[in-house]
Amino acid sequence: MSKSIKNSLLYLIPSLSGVLLPLISMPFFTRVLKVEDYGVLALCQAYAVFINSISNFGMNISYERNFFEVKEYEKTELLYTNLLFVFGTYLFFGIFTYTYQEKLLIFLKIPVSYSSTLLLAYFATGMTSLKSFYLIYFKNMENAKSFVWYTLDESIIGFLFSIYFILYLKIGIVGMVSSQFIASGIIFLVLTRSFLLKYKFSFKYALLKESFKISFPLTPRLFFGIIANQFDKYILGLMTNLGGVGLYSIAQKIATVVFTFMTAIQNVWSPIVYKLMFSKGEDEKDKVGTYLTPFYFISILFALFVSLFSEEIIFLLAPKEYHGASQIVILLSILYSSYFFGKQNQLIFAKKTYLISALTLFGIIVNIICNYFFVKYFGVIGVGWGTLISGLFTGLLGYIISQRFYKIAWNKPAILTISLLFLSSTLLLFIFNYLEINYYLKLAYKIIIILFFIFWGFKIKIISIKHFQILKFSTNNNI
Repeated sequence: MSKSIKNSLLYLIPSLSGVLLPLISMPFFTRVLKVEDYGVLALCQAYAVFINSISNFGMNISYERNFFEVKEYEKTELLYTNLLFVFGTYLFFGIFTYTYQEKLLIFLKIPVSYSSTLLLAYFATGMTSLKSFYLIYFKNMENAKSFVWYTLDESIIGFLFSIYFILYLKIGIVGMVSSQFIASGIIFLVLTRSFLLKYKFSFKYALLKESFKISFPLTPRLFFGIIANQFDKYILGLMTNLGGVGLYSIAQKIATVVFTFMTAIQNVWSPIVYKLMFSKGEDEKDKVGTYLTPFYFISILFALFVSLFSEEIIFLLAPKEYHGASQIVILLSILYSSYFFGKQNQLIFAKKTYLISALTLFGIIVNIICNYFFVKYFGVIGVGWGTLISGLFTGLLGYIISQRFYKIAWNKPAILTISLLFLSSTLLLFIFNYLEINYYLKLAYKIIIILFFIFWGFKIKIISIKHFQILKFSTNNNI
């Protein structure tokens, strides 16, 4: 467990810096850029995520899974094979985006003057996806230091370029996507050179074929999943305006810290969970739920902090016209915290990827219906409720089906009490905000809830003094 905690600290450094650095710059950028600019950026990035997710055919997911089945000498061959295929599709859809950029902008309800923003957003997102194959390799090899080094470098480079482009050159939101593209491109080239010098390049069709067995059934899921995830922004743009999209985008950027934090510590538990799943001993498999429970508690504690103090975070980061986003942050924090159960990849392990696609198709239908009606009657806050309700419903259904094919023996009493405490605390704060309760009473409530949650973690023995001693030891030894 001590190694997991030490690796958690390492993985948290680049993951949190990748979120915190943009948040640090937000007070400056929100006073230079308009709310509508953030709306345009959100729609351009939504398109970029959608196209890039479809173009890689889920190869990054199959690569992570098959990594543990291939022989040791085939691990880099599998990396090169998958990466070369995705690089080819990346170029193909880049040409497509360039050729039809004006029509795409009209479809997205974005002024044609933002064509360069759309194109650069695609290439920046795609470059980040390509680089992720190397990071998966480091993660699965439990090489946390290399993972941290290259991810942190990218965050810092992107941050510095965004400051230069937006505050000094004053080129607007195109500066954001340009800085991301430059940072990801530099790290991708450095990693490619490093791997080619160390490992001979090799492309094997047999390995690509095996990857397709896992990834190809995921393509419909990726297609529908990205639509579901990005539909909220698109419908806001259609039914409200770019300002509404911008406000929602700011809320999403802040709430995404919850998902990013969870993904950071997933880098610790994911390889261990896969190893336990592949273990032939039933005793080892039964340890999965027990092993994951402390990670769930830590994820929820972080989500609780973000949701409870969303009002203060927005106040510090953005001017008055953005303050309405705090209520949306609360709703999205609840949703993102629930993604913990969907990160266990039970259906992928069981090679039931077709079910993932079916679940995602069902989810997108529910998402579209919920968002349409909630946005129609409640505006910007409606998309928060619609996304939350549809996400929780489909997530619960996915959990039930996943448990049928690979059952994780969860610590149900601990999971239920943690979840209920989190939900009741955040929703009660939402009501307090709606009723305009005195701020100092709300602040006292927030502090009490956080302290009680930590106390409860000790009470049910999910966290202990021993964990803090390990952290202290790790810090003293510069781990």
